[in-house]
Amino acid sequence: MECSYPNGLEGDECACSSTCLSKKHEVQRGPDADGKTMCACFVDGVEVGTCEGAEREVCHLKQGCRQEFFNLPM
Repeated sequence: MECSYPNGLEGDECACSSTCLSKKHEVQRGPDADGKTMCACFVDGVEVGTCEGAEREVCHLKQGCRQEFFNLPM
């Protein structure tokens, strides 16, 4: 898994990606224009879902996007 934290580990933005089952799974987390914490979930570059109030752990791909949008085994 590859991750980036543009504002350091204490910031509220992150982006991670990993290849699983021959597909690239990505998640991006950060504030929207209204200051709410949002995440976006992508499979092979196509947005498959979003989540509001996302916790930092969503960037680990095993929480948030994983269960709801990625349907990956544990």
